[in-house]
Amino acid sequence: MRIFRAFFRMRFLLVAEYRMAMVIWMVGGFVSTLIAAVLWLISTPASGDLIGGMTQHQLITYAWLSYLLAQLIGWYPFYDVQREIQEGLISNYIIKPLGLWARRLGEEAAHHAIAVLLQLVGFVALSFILREYLDFSADVGILIRVVPSLIFSILIIFGIQMCLGLIAFWVTDTGPLYALFWIFLSLLGGEWIPNGLLPDIVKTINSLMPFRYTFGFPLDTLLNRITMTEWYWGIGMQLFWALAVFILFKIMWAHGLKKYSAVGG
Repeated sequence: MRIFRAFFRMRFLLVAEYRMAMVIWMVGGFVSTLIAAVLWLISTPASGDLIGGMTQHQLITYAWLSYLLAQLIGWYPFYDVQREIQEGLISNYIIKPLGLWARRLGEEAAHHAIAVLLQLVGFVALSFILREYLDFSADVGILIRVVPSLIFSILIIFGIQMCLGLIAFWVTDTGPLYALFWIFLSLLGGEWIPNGLLPDIVKTINSLMPFRYTFGFPLDTLLNRITMTEWYWGIGMQLFWALAVFILFKIMWAHGLKKYSAVGG
């Protein structure tokens, strides 16, 4: 925990010096969310008819909440891990098997501590602009249930990103694999497209995949669109995938270090 706090503090101070980059990302997300809201507004009926089990206002509310959760959940250490491997900086972690994981987790936490604060500014502005189209209310029970779903979502995305970064031990150009990950996350993760809009066969397959339990599951929990049985199933799947990607990380890390040491580090 002390190592985690140290990495958090160092990253927090560094990120605070480069706030403008975060502001640019915040503005980009703000504009994207407005565009999504406008698209739902002009492409769905205002009569209250359901599209994938959701009304027009619920779809706009989904996009609104997704803007906030994007910074809470979206922990992406891929490029840092890849860079450290390619530049030989990974040597610093050879004697500390969990050093890389702890450092990246601490630094991502610091990054998002600032990013979420900035994101709140845009979220408040969006709330004002879209106020006539929002359909949202959450009781204490929903808020309690959404907390573990957010934590597991972070761990799943973070873990997948760490594993993708470790591929740099074996592959020089990991860009295509990372692009493939983003295609699946964008289509199946639920950040932009609610799970209810997917074809039934895709929803069935997606219920067993990790992507469903990144953005879509906590959003559906927050919007009270799932039953308690579905929530327990979702939490169980999140726990499974969080552990699975962590175990995969440890296996890849061990084999990656052997290859790294074999070629002279």
